[in-house]
Amino acid sequence: MQTTLRPLSIGQIIDRATRLYRRQFWTYWSILAVVQIPIAILSLFIVYFTFDNLITLFEDPTAGFSTGNPLGINLASSLNNLLSLFVLQFANAALCVVVAEGYFGGKMTVGEAFGRLRTRWQSIAGVSVLSLALMIGLAILTFIALITLIGWMAGIGALMFYTWVVYPLVIPAIMLEGQSAWSAIGRAWRLAKPRFWTLIWWVIALSLLILAIQAGIQGLLVTVLGATLFEGVMNQEFGNTEVWAVMGVTIGTVLVGLFINPLRITVMTLIYFDLRVRSEGLDLAAQCSDLPVFEMLTAAPRGGSVGRSVTWGDIGRMFIFGLGFFLFIFAVYLILVALVAAIIFSTVGL
Repeated sequence: MQTTLRPLSIGQIIDRATRLYRRQFWTYWSILAVVQIPIAILSLFIVYFTFDNLITLFEDPTAGFSTGNPLGINLASSLNNLLSLFVLQFANAALCVVVAEGYFGGKMTVGEAFGRLRTRWQSIAGVSVLSLALMIGLAILTFIALITLIGWMAGIGALMFYTWVVYPLVIPAIMLEGQSAWSAIGRAWRLAKPRFWTLIWWVIALSLLILAIQAGIQGLLVTVLGATLFEGVMNQEFGNTEVWAVMGVTIGTVLVGLFINPLRITVMTLIYFDLRVRSEGLDLAAQCSDLPVFEMLTAAPRGGSVGRSVTWGDIGRMFIFGLGFFLFIFAVYLILVALVAAIIFSTVGL
C-alpha cells in the first residue's frame, strides 16, 4: 500500500484537504445532497406556512399568532432542526469513508459510501444520542458549578473542547476502526487530549477559514435577496416576492452547507490520521501492510488507555481554556458596547 502518511502542520492538512475536496467534489456534494435536500424541502414548507403569522405579528405585535397552531409550528421547527443535526451525522459518516479511501489513492462511489453504513448505523445513531446527553450533562454541571469559579470555567472548557475537537473525531473512530458508540467517544478523547492546545488552535484556524468562506457566500446572498426583505419591512408590505426571498435565503443557506461541510469533514478526518501517525505509528503500519485501506486502519496498532481517562492536568487545561474563552467573549462584548455608544454619541452630537 503506497501512502504519504507523515506528521503534518495545519497548513499542510488544509492543503491536502483542499486537493481531496477538488478531486472528489461531486461525490462529496452528492452524499450531502441525498440527506440535506429533503430536510431543506421540509424547512421550506415550514417557512411557507409560518410566513403569514410572522407578517401579522410584525404589523401588529399585540395581535399574536392569528392563524395556525403556534405550538405545532414551534414543535415542527424544533423537530426539523433536531432531525437535521441527527441525520446529517450519517452523511458525515459516509463522507468520512470517502475521504479515507481518497487519501490513500482510491475512489468510492456514493452508493459504496452509504453501503458501509449498514454495519455502523447503530453506532452513528447511538453516538449522536450519547453526545447530546453528554453535552447537556456538561452544561448542567457547569450551571451547578457556578458557585465556584474553577468548576464553572473547567465546565465551559470541557464543553467547548468536546464540541470542537472530540466530537468531530468520533465519526472516524466508528467508521474507520469499527468502534461502538461509547468506546468511540473514549477513543476520540484519548487521541485528542495529548495535543490539547495544538488541536484547539487548529480547530480555530479551520473555523476562521470556513467562516470567511461562509461569510462571503452568505453576504452575497443576503445582499441580493435581503434588499427585497428590507424594502418590505420599511414599507410594511409583504407579498409573494418577500415569501420567495425568505425561501431563497433558506435555499442559499442549504447550498452553503453543501459546499462548506465536506471541507470541514475532510480536514477533521485528516487530523484523525495525523493523530494516529504521531501517537501510534500509523504511517509505519500502512507501509508494512498489503491489506485494503479499511482493513489496514482497523488492524493497525492503537494506543491503550493507560491511567485515568481524566487527570487533574486535563481539568487544569480545561479551566484555562474556559477562562480564556470567557474573557474573549467578554472583551468582544465590551468592544461592541463601546462601538454602539460611540455611534449613539456621534449621532446626537455629544
